[in-house]
Order: sequence, then structure tokens, then C-alpha cells
Amino acid sequence: MPFTGVFPVYNLIFKIGINGLTSSDSDLKQIADMENFGVKIDGKVEDWTPMDTAGWARALMTGKAFSISLKGKRHIGDLGNDYVAAAAWKDGLDCTTRAEITFPDGAKLGFNCVIDVTNVGGDDSTKVAPLEFELKGDGKPNYTPGVAPAALTLSISNPANNAVGVALTVKPALTFNNALSSYISIVLLNETDNALVANTMALDVTNKILTITPGANLVTGKTYDIILTGITDIYGQELAQQIIKFTVA
Repeated sequence: MPFTGVFPVYNLIFKIGINGLTSSDSDLKQIADMENFGVKIDGKVEDWTPMDTAGWARALMTGKAFSISLKGKRHIGDLGNDYVAAAAWKDGLDCTTRAEITFPDGAKLGFNCVIDVTNVGGDDSTKVAPLEFELKGDGKPNYTPGVAPAALTLSISNPANNAVGVALTVKPALTFNNALSSYISIVLLNETDNALVANTMALDVTNKILTITPGANLVTGKTYDIILTGITDIYGQELAQQIIKFTVA
């Protein structure tokens, strides 16, 4: 799901292919009980100073390498954890597999890697057995950016703006394109009498459809305003203020 803002590290999802380089997407399994994550990116930059730059050096990124370190606990019975632990006693292509990291904004980093286990169970007798390893990148990774969320908009208003002949018992329903996180500043106003109308508001299970229930039936012939202000979606985007007018039958 698209996401904006800061996030805790535990929102990252790590998966390891449990069938080596032939692992399909369904073979990618999470690794249970990991506590610490680190990334090391080694950029290989070549510098040179040509005659035509008057002594100013030029530079070009000519290569890259990366590795990901994970530290946690040995969890027997977890497919991902078991597969990594077993690689401690293997070599060659038996230690090479696929891996994938999914970020909170939906971006994914897929890559081939060599599993280099550095500790499988060794610690004090009173501690939980650890599992520590590095995933060393094997070739170029595939980074897929997350999809940016659409700008927050009001998709449907019932009643529609400037509607007439609206029922006295109407419960206005507003449908938005994104799920909402805040809407408490919305106001229902009797424009004819310049008076606020007591009401309750509730979202449906999708958090996209907001229903406004007046505390009592509305008044015949009066014009009402729904003033949309302070509305934000789950991505932190705010809706520009809008006013929906309707007149009761």
C-alpha cells in the first residue's frame, strides 16, 4: 500500500527464496525473528582529470556492490529461517538464492544473493540462540518504485451540489477516492438561518464513504451547506475546502 512519511524499521518485509535461484515468487518466504537490519552499498567511483577541464577533476560511478546484514534469533520450523540456517553448512551455488525487500511505500528490491551465515546458535547458555548472516548481492538488483497515491478528491456527493427537492430525512453521503484519516472539522450548516446543525458522522469499512446523520429531520424549504474542511487521507494529503449546497423539498 502506498505510504508517505517516516516509518519504523519493522515495517520492512524481508523474504528469501527457499529453492535457490529457481525460487518462484511463491517460494519467497519471510525470515522469522529478525531484529537488526543493515545495508552496505559500495560505490566504485573512478576519477580523472582531462586537459580540457582546467584542472577540475571529473568522476563516474563505474560499478557498485551491496550487502544486507540481518541479525536475529534461530527459529526452528520457520521456512525462511531454516533455509538460511542450513546455508551455513553449504557452499557454491547451494548458497545462492533470490531475495526481496518490500518497503512501506510499496517499492520492492529484488536481487540474487549469496547467503553468508556468520553465527547459527552461538551465544551464552542463558540467551536465545541467534541467527546472523549477510546477503551479498550477486549482480544487479531490480528496484521497483512504489506507486504514488492519487490526490485526495471528493468522488461523489449525495445529495449533489446545488440539489433541490432533497428529502427531509436525508443522510448526506460523501464518497472519497482515498481512505480518510481525519474528517472531524466537517460542518453541516443551515444556511438560511445561519445555524449549525447537530449531527453525527461515520465512515464505512473502507474509510472512503462518510455518512452525515442530522440530529433531527431537516426543515422544508431551507438551504443547507456541507462545509468540507480539515479532511485528510491516510497518506497525509489534505482536501481543499469545498462547500456542497442543497435545498430541502
